[in-house]
Amino acid sequence: MKRILLPVLAAVACCGCLAIKTEHEVKPIKISMDVNLKVDKALESAIESEQRKPPARFAEIRSMLQAGKIGFGRGGALEPRLELTQEEADALEEAAAARTTRLSEIAKETGSTLSDVRRSHGEKMLARMPAGTWYRDEAGAWTQKK
Repeated sequence: MKRILLPVLAAVACCGCLAIKTEHEVKPIKISMDVNLKVDKALESAIESEQRKPPARFAEIRSMLQAGKIGFGRGGALEPRLELTQEEADALEEAAAARTTRLSEIAKETGSTLSDVRRSHGEKMLARMPAGTWYRDEAGAWTQKK
């Protein structure tokens, strides 16, 4: 019995020591981080900062908004609704340029696009604007917030 067992054990031991080659493929895992959260946080911070320290010529802009001479275009950009004086147009242009600069910085900081940041900003501005403020609706028509 020992004579049979010894060769069988040797055969089993040899088989157990054989290397078995396996092939596997490493596939990349796609992870998508919600950039909207970063954009929202940055926009909230920018809006709060603007409320604490209003930009230059803010009083003029607020006056034009209240008079209905300007309104919020799509993406939250300030746009003329009615004819403006040169001084009003200059104030609007200055405010629009400052806002575009800040939104561009947010886009760069968050790895988003300027158009996505503008869209989010427009949604936030629509939610925050007081009743009576003019804005462009989805169709592009001027509408007064109720």
